[in-house]
Amino acid sequence: MHANGYDEGICLPTEQSMLLSIRTEQILQYETNIISTVDPLGGSWYLEWLTSEIERGTWEYIQKIEDMGGLAEAISSGWVHREYRDAIVEHERKVSSGETTVVGVNKFRLEKEPYKVPIFRPNSKSPEIQIEKLKRLKKERDNDKLAQALQKLEEVTRSEENVMPAVMEAVKACATVGETSNVWRTVYGVWSPPVIL
Repeated sequence: MHANGYDEGICLPTEQSMLLSIRTEQILQYETNIISTVDPLGGSWYLEWLTSEIERGTWEYIQKIEDMGGLAEAISSGWVHREYRDAIVEHERKVSSGETTVVGVNKFRLEKEPYKVPIFRPNSKSPEIQIEKLKRLKKERDNDKLAQALQKLEEVTRSEENVMPAVMEAVKACATVGETSNVWRTVYGVWSPPVIL
């Protein structure tokens, strides 16, 4: 089991929320004896039915994608993006109408929250620090060696061989993620998702 931090919907978890999550897991593990059995809910008809429904629905969905010509075709036709959009819109409609309950959002709301959730705030100077590090790296590295490594990566990519050794060589020559990715953008182009109407 993984208990998420209560603040993960709005920020990186704080130490306080992570400690609460860990303690929840530890209480389950050490105080309930739940780990004494492989499957605490084994034999539950309801749970077995839910599992079967998930499996049935999944296979049905996979078949729908296969009937379209596979995932690549489903993506390029815009179907996947429409499905995603429609699912979000339908969920929001159900929450707004009260058909789906979200505790604290559309039911059991408090006039005033009894406490403030502390928000994780990263160092506001982080972008400037990283930009300076990158500038220093680009100035101090051997750019001729880097150019050769990126050229080799492009050649290997075009040959459809295993690119990992060439990627490692580029990284050892201090290539950035962006520079490595630019090689693949040059070879394969940039994919733009279809417009969803």
